[in-house]
Amino acid sequence: MKIIAVTGTPGTGKTFLAQKLSLLLGYAYLNLNELAKKRHLFRHYDAKRRTYAVDPQKIASEALKVSQKLALEGSK
Repeated sequence: MKIIAVTGTPGTGKTFLAQKLSLLLGYAYLNLNELAKKRHLFRHYDAKRRTYAVDPQKIASEALKVSQKLALEGSK
């Protein structure tokens, strides 16, 4: 299983790039922001930056679970 992670500065087109790349390569697209919100994978709210601080261990674990599930579904 291969995973490509796209990170960087807000507002630079990461989501657009990741979605197009997933289509081009035939990979599943997984939005970690949506996953974190849906499964409450935050440490706390950072009022200064006006964003939630994601728990890296929790998000990595959940992303791996989802990726494995998608890989199994894709092999059927």
